[in-house]
Amino acid sequence: MRRCKLVVGLVCAAGVMLGSGCGQGRPKLVKVSGQILIDGQPLPKAAIQVLPQGGRPATATSDEQGRFTLTTFESGDGVMPGTHPVIVVAITNPKPGLQTLYCPEKYGDPATSDLKLTVDKPTDQAKIELTWGGLKGPIMRKVDTE
Repeated sequence: MRRCKLVVGLVCAAGVMLGSGCGQGRPKLVKVSGQILIDGQPLPKAAIQVLPQGGRPATATSDEQGRFTLTTFESGDGVMPGTHPVIVVAITNPKPGLQTLYCPEKYGDPATSDLKLTVDKPTDQAKIELTWGGLKGPIMRKVDTE
């Protein structure tokens, strides 16, 4: 009887440890990858953030073809399901005092970015589409270096 209690106790302890793995308390995530475009062309080296309300943002950086994979906790793990605001920044500093904007600044602010991403199932075909809105980009500008 004593041996039986010991075995039951060990099995229960193992079940608790397995059930409380490192993912405990994390929200359900959906794997999402896709492409970011500006006026129909791939946008490379863009920093992308998907901002679930009350949740941790998912981030990605696009490659040379504008492809990205969203990450919330671990590389490529995805984003919370739902429809979320998206912000995008694509800026380089080619030399001191100069910046090159590869997309309009409005996309870098949640208050002015009109971008949304709806996530309801895993996909590798997500599209984030930006536009210069009649402007000719990329734009080079002087910046204060102080």
